[in-house]
Amino acid sequence: MKTLLKSVKGKIILAVSAVAVVAVAVVVVVIFNNKEESYRTIAVEELHGTSIVSSEGKAQKEAYKGLHLYGGDDVSVQNSSDMTLVLDMNKYLYAEGGTHFWLESEGTSEKSETVIHLDDGCTLHRLSTALTEGEKYEVDTPNSVMAVRGTVFLIEVYVGEDGLIYTLLQVFDGSVQVDLKTQSGDFNGVSKVFAAGESALIRAGEDFSEFVVSDGKESTEIPYKEIPQTIASKLVEFIDDGEVLCIGKELLMDYTGLAEHKMEATEGKPATCLEDGYEEVWCTVCNEVTDTVTIPAKGHNPGDWEVVTEATCQTEGSRQKTCMDCGVVCEEEVLAVTAHEAGEIVEEQALDCTHDGKQSIYCRFCGELMEEQITQAGGHVTEEWTVVSEPTCTEQGVSEKICVNCMKVVETEYAVATGHMMGAWQVVVAATCTAPGSEERICEVCKEAETREIAATGHSMGAWSTVESTCTVQGTNTRVCSTCGSKEVQTLPLAGHSVEQWVQETTATCTTPGTQSGWCLTCNTQIIKDAEPATGHSMNGVWEIYEGSCETGGILYQYCMQCDEGLELKNFEPGHVYADSPCGFHTQGLDEAGNTVWFATVSCSRCLEYQTEIMITANVGEDGRETCPRCGEDLVW
Repeated sequence: MKTLLKSVKGKIILAVSAVAVVAVAVVVVVIFNNKEESYRTIAVEELHGTSIVSSEGKAQKEAYKGLHLYGGDDVSVQNSSDMTLVLDMNKYLYAEGGTHFWLESEGTSEKSETVIHLDDGCTLHRLSTALTEGEKYEVDTPNSVMAVRGTVFLIEVYVGEDGLIYTLLQVFDGSVQVDLKTQSGDFNGVSKVFAAGESALIRAGEDFSEFVVSDGKESTEIPYKEIPQTIASKLVEFIDDGEVLCIGKELLMDYTGLAEHKMEATEGKPATCLEDGYEEVWCTVCNEVTDTVTIPAKGHNPGDWEVVTEATCQTEGSRQKTCMDCGVVCEEEVLAVTAHEAGEIVEEQALDCTHDGKQSIYCRFCGELMEEQITQAGGHVTEEWTVVSEPTCTEQGVSEKICVNCMKVVETEYAVATGHMMGAWQVVVAATCTAPGSEERICEVCKEAETREIAATGHSMGAWSTVESTCTVQGTNTRVCSTCGSKEVQTLPLAGHSVEQWVQETTATCTTPGTQSGWCLTCNTQIIKDAEPATGHSMNGVWEIYEGSCETGGILYQYCMQCDEGLELKNFEPGHVYADSPCGFHTQGLDEAGNTVWFATVSCSRCLEYQTEIMITANVGEDGRETCPRCGEDLVW
């Protein structure tokens, strides 16, 4: 694997100088193993999921937070995982899941030379301080070498559907110089510098390497909306740490749909009595789990003894202690057979004045009779009559004798109801001409009232008084009740106008009737009346297009021949109409069977623009002359 990485897998080399960037013409790849140089620090700062580290001559091991890496170490970040490395306390490398690279390093932390050999996956780089003169930081890919001038940039390497190696570069701060090379390691002399905000895509095969050109340009603006949230969240961390990028924090979060993490802890799996559980710390916004905490097993928590089966005088019993958390039985014991045990006293028969009482005690386990006691009945004992209720006007009185022992009624005696003693009738509401009245009488004992109706007296009407009718005002007959003053009024019919001569005022039209007028001889008022009804419209019968066309359909209209205002509308479907259109000219031709027939050429009766031929059957007269059945013209050929 290491030989392959040295010769083929170098894809992008990024080198930053404090003074100038020199295009790389020849790259010599050397692995420096700095395991004995304690003054260089390359360590795992953050780790989620699983990453595997391979060192030359040693077995693979799983990475962990705080692990130190050295030149020559090979790193594979597994899918659904990520890793962040810190180099010399001022350089950061974030690798997404599915990324593979190996390290080359030498020098001291003050004057370091670092090469990241990336052959698959995606890495985000940040140099928090400027490199000093002679210091180098490079990323090497299979198809290009990139010298770093900036501080924040992203590199992604993948194999396209066409089988070629692609490298994506996105510069978020500073600038990066790119030198192209083939997969076999040959540089082709093409070099270009990309500034902050620019993105470039390189593709290469065994014998060529080139920029992917879009709209005639080798660079495009970074497609911020396509940046994954994992990368965007890291860029936001850089901005919060004081880094100034080519895009602001709020705009970046808006483009990528990224929100601030809101962390909560939740029990992913509760600990049981025998098995450990765990608690997950996760973001309520993006649902990303950031940490997992083990919850140790609790051990059983036995409760008090509980009887499962009671021991009886015939069988053994059992009891047990159960874990109050998981319900598992922790302890069990056998309960020995017992002697008979008296249950509650059972009243077989209740004692009263007329029945003996009987009580029994049985063994509560086997039901065997252990004791029985009978008490003799003593009979009822009564004293004097007790009045329960005195008789009233409508109800009987009741007296009882009650047993002083059982309180039951032994005898009952009834007294007859006394009946009402009613007083004289008194008027409550006097009757009127139209409404009945009422009167009542009251029992002198119980004060119950009896009510009856007094009939209405009826009106006492006087003589009729008459006001005669006129032409326009109705007269009346009126009479008044001498008791209540109520009036009865009869309306008399109008006398009516008396017109001697009528004069024609207006003539009837399509929509209005004709009128006549005259003067009333009695009231001298002019009277106007309808003399003849409206004539109604006389439509011309010719439908014309009002809106639309024969191709689209629309609205037809026709005019009134009398008033020229009676517009009549109706909808019509698309299509030409030939049934009522006149013939233009006649020709002879052949039908589908090859017979000679006549055709009439006609125009659409609505639009008058579209012509067609209609096959007709000629009318043949007694003299043999042929005429058109549509227009009657002679058919001559």
